[in-house]
Amino acid sequence: MFFRYTILPISWAVIVAFLILLPGKDLPGSGGLLAFDKIAHTCVFAFLVLLCVVGFTKQNKFQFLKKRSLLSAIAVGLGYSLILEFSQIFIPERQFDRYDIVANSSGIIFGGLLFILIYRI
Repeated sequence: MFFRYTILPISWAVIVAFLILLPGKDLPGSGGLLAFDKIAHTCVFAFLVLLCVVGFTKQNKFQFLKKRSLLSAIAVGLGYSLILEFSQIFIPERQFDRYDIVANSSGIIFGGLLFILIYRI
């Protein structure tokens, strides 16, 4: 049952990894904290966390994830964000960007707040 409820966040995580780990020559230009790519980072990680929280809440195999779904989803999002950002060091024409970490973290927090707004009200 775990995989049944987490297939969407896992699929989305694969798509996010594909996009974030594209070689630099395949990407549009970026710059600054409010550039399009930072907004994209925020949105994709917000959606990832939202999907994770919903999946963790619905599954019954791992009770810790079910009881602490929001905290677990935030931890997964932060860990995944850091892994992907550090992985860019090994991609041609890409580098670690602390502003991407800020954008990802903002998205993670926004996704958690969005879950609270949608499901807890």
